[in-house]
Amino acid sequence: MPRPLRFIPEHSLVEITTRTLQGRLLLKPSPELTDLILGVIGKAQALYGMTIHALVFLSTHAHFLLSPSSAGQLALFMQFVNANVAKEAGRLHIWRDRLWSRRYRAIVVADEKAAHARLRYVLAHGAKEGLIGSPGSWPGPNCVDALTTGALLRGTWFDRSKEFLARQRGENSLPMQFATTFDIKLTPLPRLLDITEDQRQAWNAEAHTNRRGGYAARSRQRSGRRLFVKVNSRRLALGQDLLVWPPGPESCKPIPIARLVITNRGGLIAIKLRFSHGSAAGVMVSAWHPLSPGVM
Repeated sequence: MPRPLRFIPEHSLVEITTRTLQGRLLLKPSPELTDLILGVIGKAQALYGMTIHALVFLSTHAHFLLSPSSAGQLALFMQFVNANVAKEAGRLHIWRDRLWSRRYRAIVVADEKAAHARLRYVLAHGAKEGLIGSPGSWPGPNCVDALTTGALLRGTWFDRSKEFLARQRGENSLPMQFATTFDIKLTPLPRLLDITEDQRQAWNAEAHTNRRGGYAARSRQRSGRRLFVKVNSRRLALGQDLLVWPPGPESCKPIPIARLVITNRGGLIAIKLRFSHGSAAGVMVSAWHPLSPGVM
């Protein structure tokens, strides 16, 4: 049977669903599995910089609400998450077969009303099936407390490669010797519903005329909501206020960079910018790892 085609426009909101093999309860919640799953997701977010809005893991399936910058970023993030969750759950439950029934399904969320409907759907898991009294009571990985009370969404990532090499060398390693703690950063959904009708029309007009961006922008297929999310998602991640009006052309000025230096000292990567004039305030720097060794 052919696989469904995937087309993820840049900076779209995407709902992800992944189901276990034959609907088996292979993700039955436990404190240890919850810690491992959150650790895998935290490691994946640190590697690929994914914008995560919501997540939940039931016994038979998992849901995410994500805003990937590209289809490639989404594929790398989900490949890492699904592969390592399968390894950790299989190790924990002594399950030797595959864990997932098929590849993840990615559905682009159409507009802001659908976005908030999908968020309510993800948050209601566990309670809507009658398994628990309230969504925040689900013992498996979920984001209800993190979104409502600001609680940390923290997990532990185990570097199994280093652990294996230590065993091969005959070393006696401690249980937590190759463990790293990661916090998952959740980004609230940009609330386009809260702006006025004039502001909404301004975003739609800007999306239709602005050619900066990828294929969706150049082919006039980008919606006002998508442009709104693209502009404000990183501002939210940095704790800055939302832009309710589309930024004008004067907001994108050439940066007077005189020199860019990237250093790696003991695994600590630092970026240093030198400007010929002006201030560094408001400057954002984005980066992406090479797609293959030696190819940028």
